[in-house]
Amino acid sequence: MMRFSLSSCGDTATPTTRIPLAQLLRATQISGLFLDRDGVINVKAPEGRYVTSPDDLVLMPGAAAAIRHVNQLDVPVYVVTNQRWVTHHANGVTQLHRVHHRLHRLLGSTGAHVDGIYACTHEIDRCDCRKPARGLVDQVLEDHPALALASCALVGDSETDIELATECGLYAVLVSAGHAEVEATAADEIAPDLHAAVVGDTHRPSPAVTTEER
Repeated sequence: MMRFSLSSCGDTATPTTRIPLAQLLRATQISGLFLDRDGVINVKAPEGRYVTSPDDLVLMPGAAAAIRHVNQLDVPVYVVTNQRWVTHHANGVTQLHRVHHRLHRLLGSTGAHVDGIYACTHEIDRCDCRKPARGLVDQVLEDHPALALASCALVGDSETDIELATECGLYAVLVSAGHAEVEATAADEIAPDLHAAVVGDTHRPSPAVTTEER
């Protein structure tokens, strides 16, 4: 996995010492940011359930502000998410589009945006795009061939996300919100939430976005 160090001369990052993602972003040493969706951008559904309706999608506290901050740094943001419930839902694809339309609207109402949403809707072991497989990242690269993957980062809330980051050589941040305690991880960094990861503070903005007009 990529390790970065900073020089006072503004040289390109080199794989030596861990530097927090927020600092790398400010130093313009991150060329792209991959984000998991549930548990990072929006509130995760209870165990065994999924966000299948626009009404179910609620932004995590500070998530929109975090993405807006990255946007202002001119770093593209790509969402990579597993959504296998789609194959079991009669109108799964349509519902997923509606959920993501709401996500775009909620972010847009705060001046934030994501540059693409890439979802795997397949069952486990039925494809090469379900995380931790790297298919979704490869799809982003196909659409954006100029993206320098070696200087990208990923923020996720599970070791599946971190495994994907390791496979692709991305700087990896594990969001610990909702976890009782993180005992072991291959991530480069652990942050309480997305806002803390990209802005670099430990303050948790509130409240969550729940009242946006649908």
